Formats: sequence, structure tokens, C-alpha cells
Amino acid sequence: MKIEADSVMSFPRRLVFETQRDRMDAIAPYLKNVRSVRVDDRTEAGPVVELVNVWEGKGSKIPEAIAHIVSQDMLVWRDRAVWNAEEWTCSWEIESDFFEDAVRCAGVISYVQIDEERTRVETKGDLRIDLKKKAPGLPAVLAGPLGPLGRLVEQFMVRQITQNLLGVSPGVSRYLEERGRTD
Repeated sequence: MKIEADSVMSFPRRLVFETQRDRMDAIAPYLKNVRSVRVDDRTEAGPVVELVNVWEGKGSKIPEAIAHIVSQDMLVWRDRAVWNAEEWTCSWEIESDFFEDAVRCAGVISYVQIDEERTRVETKGDLRIDLKKKAPGLPAVLAGPLGPLGRLVEQFMVRQITQNLLGVSPGVSRYLEERGRTD
């Protein structure tokens, strides 16, 4: 399933880019469905920064039809990202400890300067789930990537990921506004 989430922020591109890259742990309290973000690893090489962040979700209502597969304690994921300050992009891949072999989720965030004071954040990605790798007892017709259970889990996760992605821009804006916007 495709993931798309675009937003416009009333801050300069450099400030938006660097804040999202370097302060996500401080922004987490401003995000509705995120309990915490912890930097697990950071490597810098010129304009490129590689980050591994561990995210812990919260407060998501899991649909009854998939509650036996997805539980609240599974809402922890690892975000591997390559931030390129020359291209103004962030290539990301999400890994779930619980669904590690069954889930493939990756994409790119582009930071587009609209003018000196506004930035468009364009997020595009793709999510694929194959539950037969995680739930081998389920028939492929139900759990495979095209089965009804696989599609339900995929739809739930795309909705959660999209809500989280769309929530980052307002969270960053609130964070910057409260700190008096440090250009």
C-alpha cells in the first residue's frame, strides 16, 4: 500500500530539516500517537547523517478484527534513516521487532522550499505485509499479502503511519514556536 503525507510548514527549510533530523526525541511529546523517540545510533559523514531511532507508540485503537494479531505492546518500531542535507531528503525504512520478516515499509521525505519562510514536507512510501511469515498457522488465503487479514493489518498500519507522519509537522511547529524559533 502506498503511503503519502504532505504538509506545509511556516518555517525555513533548513530549520525544519535540521529540527526533524536532530530533535525528534524532544518533539515526541508533541506527537499524538507517540510515547517516545530514542536515538539508538547516529553516524555523520559530511552532509549525510545516518540515524537509527526507536519509536514507542501510544493510544492507538486497534480494530477488533485484528486485535488478536496486533497489540499495544507491538507498537514499537525502529526507524533507519539517511538524511542528506545537500539533497534535502530523508530516506527511511521502518522495522518492527514483532513483524520483522512480515513487514516492509520504506520511503523518502523531501523538503521543498516554497519561499524563505515556508517549507513543503513531502512524504512518499510503501508498506507491504505478509502475515504468513509471522503467523504460519493461518491459511495463505487469509494471511498473505492479498488475503483479507493481511489487508486489514496493512490498512491499520498505513493509517497509523500516515497519522504519525502528518502529526510530525504540527509537532515540529509547536516545538519551534515554544522555543522562539531558532533559525
